[in-house]
Amino acid sequence: MNDDIKYYQQFKGQNTKGTESKQKKCIKEILAILKKHQMTPTQVRYIFKKVRESGNYQKPKSKRKLPDFLNPAEIHHLRNVINQNFTPQDMFMFDFMLGTGLRIGEFVNLMITDLDFTNATLKVPFVGKTGNRYVPFPMSLQTKTKLYLNGRRRGYLFVKKDETQYTTRALQAKIKKIYNIGALDKKLTMHSLRHTYATVLRANGVALQDIQVYLGHSSIKVTEIYAHLVYDMDQQKQIMQIVDNT
Repeated sequence: MNDDIKYYQQFKGQNTKGTESKQKKCIKEILAILKKHQMTPTQVRYIFKKVRESGNYQKPKSKRKLPDFLNPAEIHHLRNVINQNFTPQDMFMFDFMLGTGLRIGEFVNLMITDLDFTNATLKVPFVGKTGNRYVPFPMSLQTKTKLYLNGRRRGYLFVKKDETQYTTRALQAKIKKIYNIGALDKKLTMHSLRHTYATVLRANGVALQDIQVYLGHSSIKVTEIYAHLVYDMDQQKQIMQIVDNT
C-alpha cells in the first residue's frame, strides 16, 4: 500500500509545492475512504491496480538491457587462460557451455544417454515439469565430446576426478576462477556463456522462436531481448571459428 501511495506522489514527476499540496490532500482523502470501508491490504492493491488500468496510469516499463556476453577476442583470451591454468576437461566444459547455451542445472545433470550423435541433438529435460527440449549438437562439439568420453557410455556427462557428478556450486566456482584470472572488464557470470550462445544464434539469422526453443524460455518475451541485436559480421564469423576449432 505504501508503495502505491509513493507512486501517486511521484506520478508524472510533478514536484512543485502546489502539486505536492494537492497530492497530500488527495492521499488523505484516499486513506479516509479506505479506512471507512475497512479495506484489507490485498483489496487496496487490487483497487489501485484497477485505477491504474482504467485511468491509464501504468508505470512505464524499463527497457531490458542485453546481458553481458563475450566477444571473439574475449573468448580467445579466456581459452588461453584455461589452456595455461586449467585442465583439458575444463576447456571442453567451457566450449560445451558456449556451444549449447545450457543452464547450469541442465549442464551438470546432462547424461551421456542424452547425447544423440546420429541426429545431432541434445535431449534436455524441462526443469520442474515433464517433457524435454532438443538443442542442436554441432559436429565440432560431437568430435570433442567423443574424445572427452574416451569410450565411456553411462552416467553423467560431466564428472569430477572421482567420477562423481559435478555440483552447480563447484562449476560456478571454476568459471568464476577463470573469469578472475582472465580479468575482463565486464560483469560476467556463468549465464554470460548462455547469452553469448544466444547472441551468436541471433547474429547468424536464427529466428527468435527457434532461439526460444533452444534456450528453453517459457515466454517469447524473455527471448525478445535479442530481437534488435546488431552484431558485426566479422565478429560472428570469428566466434564460430573459435567455438569450432580447438
